[in-house]
Amino acid sequence: MKSQSRRILLACLVLIVAGIVRMPVEHAITRDFREQGLLKEALPLDTRRKLGQGLVAVSLGGLRSLVASMLHLRAYGFFENRRWDGVAETYDTIVQLAPNTGFYWDNGHWMMAYNAAAHHDNNYDNFAPARAAAEKRRWILKGTRFLEEGVRLNPDNARLWAELGSLYSNRFKIVDYDKSAAAFARASALPGAMPYMARFQAYAMARSPRLIDQALPLVRELRQRTGGSVPTLICLHFALEVRANPAIDPVRTAVAIFGDEAKAFRILSDYYLDAESGLPVDGVETALEALIVPLRDRAFQLARDPSKTTEVLDLVRDLHQGFGGSSAPLPALRLALEIAADPTMAAPDEMFLSWFDRPEQAIEALRLYQDDKTSGFPMNGIDEVLRKLEQSSSLPQESPAAAPDTGEPPSDR
Repeated sequence: MKSQSRRILLACLVLIVAGIVRMPVEHAITRDFREQGLLKEALPLDTRRKLGQGLVAVSLGGLRSLVASMLHLRAYGFFENRRWDGVAETYDTIVQLAPNTGFYWDNGHWMMAYNAAAHHDNNYDNFAPARAAAEKRRWILKGTRFLEEGVRLNPDNARLWAELGSLYSNRFKIVDYDKSAAAFARASALPGAMPYMARFQAYAMARSPRLIDQALPLVRELRQRTGGSVPTLICLHFALEVRANPAIDPVRTAVAIFGDEAKAFRILSDYYLDAESGLPVDGVETALEALIVPLRDRAFQLARDPSKTTEVLDLVRDLHQGFGGSSAPLPALRLALEIAADPTMAAPDEMFLSWFDRPEQAIEALRLYQDDKTSGFPMNGIDEVLRKLEQSSSLPQESPAAAPDTGEPPSDR
């Protein structure tokens, strides 16, 4: 009996020693498998509690991606019912199950930093204004932290880095152009990066007071790459060249960069009038003021020749839509040329009215244009459009001046 007990005890000791010896080896193998992506990390206890017994069993069976997909549908249900805490909690669980699936990090941060934040920005819950603003900020920060964790766990995912760069540079969020530039730089250096990522790095640098003077070399390089003729990038190139060399002639620089005066005026006008872009405008206004003079003179000269209607119309459109385009006689001249080019065009009066803030301004512009008998400009449709606008407004129509009373009977002629 004693010998049997000794044998059992000896066997137990052997098993314990074997287990102690095997444990470091098994841990090393497990760690190696996880580093190679062959074995996933064990689910945290709080995640297992949230999943429930059934889903935990499925996930332990190697079907974590299936469980993540099911939870993604659950999160969408929370989204439809505007249950934002449910959305956030569900995505936190999803990324525990599938931490290397970029789609969930991308979609989750969008739900929080954009959808939930917009919900509180519009104050659909009728909170006090201060609380609504605080909730908006809380969800922006929550979505930002969520995406930051996503790029930490997926440092080779160019799309996630680009989304983080976009989030940092969104003027409706919590702006940090330095971080935005760094994120886009990381994205653009990764395999599979899209060309826009490097351009957006340059835009973020140009918006940053600390980085703006470092942006020109990158912009020059990007101008030589595919996509280097994007209008915003060309305009930024111009502004940064003038900023770096204030003594250069902005008009010559514009023509050298854009190719001709008309193209320079058209593209720089759009860039300059986009007041919310936050990009530098060094030298842009000076260039536009100089460019517009010869272009207007050329347009006015061509407009007096009926055979040049088609040729001049595009130039007048660019002038009217660009810098200084609301000044007389450009709007009325464009109207006459549009009608000359297409006599059957529908509702020219409505088109003309849309170019002004108030009907009174439109009527006054047409009256001044009509009264200038020495301009030699086309008058196609001007009388008819003016009549319609006067009839539809509260302004009195101008009537011909009464003939002076000479005391003689009216002529029969």
